[in-house]
Amino acid sequence: MPSSRVLVLEDNSAILDAIVEALLRRKYDAAGAATFEAFRALVDAGAADLALIDRHIAGADSVALIQELRRRFPELPVVVMSSEATPEAVAACLRMGVKGYLAKPFELSALVQTVESLLRGR
Repeated sequence: MPSSRVLVLEDNSAILDAIVEALLRRKYDAAGAATFEAFRALVDAGAADLALIDRHIAGADSVALIQELRRRFPELPVVVMSSEATPEAVAACLRMGVKGYLAKPFELSALVQTVESLLRGR
């Protein structure tokens, strides 16, 4: 059985590399992008099983991206990563259909646990 494909959008290269490496160690087919354009190319290149998206990418609208993903791939679980962890911010993402919200800074083990839990439920 092929491993689950996880796409990651994070503009901090150190965080992006750490996330992708942690997922690869767990045998996920993980691919990362630091820009919206690169992330959209990953999405367009093939099916994904889960998307991890940084809520605040400089010069881009992550809300529009999340809405686009929800429209194009309604079954795709989306997890938001953000340093903004107010109840209002979390609730706004959940209303968009986001399946998980990770407040930065987070432990990589928490991210992996979230990914595993969501993919097990598919």
